Amino acid sequence: MIIKKWLLQLSVLIAFLFLVFSLEQRGVVSTLGPPADNGQELRVVTGQKWLTLDPAAAGDPGSAYIINNIYEGLVRYKPGGLEPEPALATGWQVEDEGRQWIFQLRRGVKFHDGSPFDARAVKFSVDRVMAEKAKAPYSEMVFGMVDKVEVLDDYTVKFVLKQPYGPFLHNLAMPWAAPIVSPTAVKESGADFGRQPAGTGPFKLDKWQENTLVLTANEDYWQKPPRLKRVVFVYQADEEARLKSLAAGEADLADNICHRYNNWAQEQNLKVVQQTGLSINYLGYYTNKEPFSSARIRRAVTMAIDRDKLVNEVYGSAMPKGDSYIPPNVMGHDEAAKQYPYNIAESKRLLSQNGYPKGMSLTLITYRGPRPYNPAGGEQLALAVKEQLEAANIRVEVKSYPWEEYQEALRRQEGDCFLYGWVGDKGDPDNFLYTLLTSPQIERGLNLTRYQNAQIDRVLAGAQQLNDPQLRQRLYHTAQQTLLQESPLVLFNYGIDNAVIRSNIEGFKMQPVGGYYLYYVNKS
Repeated sequence: MIIKKWLLQLSVLIAFLFLVFSLEQRGVVSTLGPPADNGQELRVVTGQKWLTLDPAAAGDPGSAYIINNIYEGLVRYKPGGLEPEPALATGWQVEDEGRQWIFQLRRGVKFHDGSPFDARAVKFSVDRVMAEKAKAPYSEMVFGMVDKVEVLDDYTVKFVLKQPYGPFLHNLAMPWAAPIVSPTAVKESGADFGRQPAGTGPFKLDKWQENTLVLTANEDYWQKPPRLKRVVFVYQADEEARLKSLAAGEADLADNICHRYNNWAQEQNLKVVQQTGLSINYLGYYTNKEPFSSARIRRAVTMAIDRDKLVNEVYGSAMPKGDSYIPPNVMGHDEAAKQYPYNIAESKRLLSQNGYPKGMSLTLITYRGPRPYNPAGGEQLALAVKEQLEAANIRVEVKSYPWEEYQEALRRQEGDCFLYGWVGDKGDPDNFLYTLLTSPQIERGLNLTRYQNAQIDRVLAGAQQLNDPQLRQRLYHTAQQTLLQESPLVLFNYGIDNAVIRSNIEGFKMQPVGGYYLYYVNKS
């Protein structure tokens, strides 16, 4: 046992030295320098570049990480969870069978520019997003069901919906589009508001440079002021460079770190914060054209893939494999859901009975590089799928594209099937099943399989309009049973969100929808 432990320590040391050597060989060196630290400054090295601090215009994770800490919505997700809780609203009532939502607002709150928060600010913020759909990428998703917003008095606001919509609170908790902005600041800053933000959150913008952004504590915050007085975000695209900054004591927190570094991080006395993310990784079939317009052919190809073996070989045992189309911890996730099992003999039999006695040839298209749900990259996953399918006489040609070109290839329906994934924007099952697998989403470009089933459309549209979570869950379980039989896609795994922090950082939790609340973080 002593020898084994010594060998393990030696292997970790070799890995660390190789990591440092590889960084130096590539010219990747830390430029942060020692922090001016009295226990009140947090340094974050992030792999996501921020583009704007206007929540109406934001559509990227890097911006959302910052927005989470500058602004607030009427509700927010509980720290580390998916359940909406009061924020700028203290309470609410749902009336007219779910068509009217009335919110009581928090009193005595001020924006960072000193102007007061009230019902008019709520209406201004929502109307602004709804009116600028071309500039607001999440306008339709967050407020597409809203007919109008009415100010009932200074601290009461009413949303009138076009139809009942059960996920509405989850929409209002999102970091995109939903946060409330200062009307005064928007009018004064105009087009520059994205770089001169004013929210009600615990931190406010102090400085924005090319790859560095500094927040300072909002000492007038309606709760107690945050314990951190200064937060410095530094953008470092290179994952290993972020780790080196952390190990050298030049940073306190590194996000977007692949789980393959977990053992190394722990050996460096760093803490790993990990959770199953709101993302799915899948192989999709074009169900509107041959050969995958046939459910039996889809079943045959699905059964030719040993998903357990594939996920283990491509990612290692840490990646959570999945069968339910809805990730864990989201309402509607079904532990009993099962995709068609791996069975080469049955796959060949189905192909033979349905016009392919000698197997078949397919073109599989994929993206280049890693994604949140696929840290190994699209090309490596495609080659693993190709190898497994060829054992069932399914010959595969792989074509890969840069990400932007790949989006165009998917719109043109190039190839026969494709690799893709989905990162959930809110902790609601509607964001997975309805978004990815209903007929109305084909025209919007989100249902890439082009799967159509009138019964599924009715069930999922009905689930949208319910406020009873138990009834909604029952409908999502029912819908998944049909979808698993129809097999428009093959689910491989759920993604993992990973961050690494120094051992003296307390209170840090990642949000399942992305980002983190730094208000709760402290340095011991």
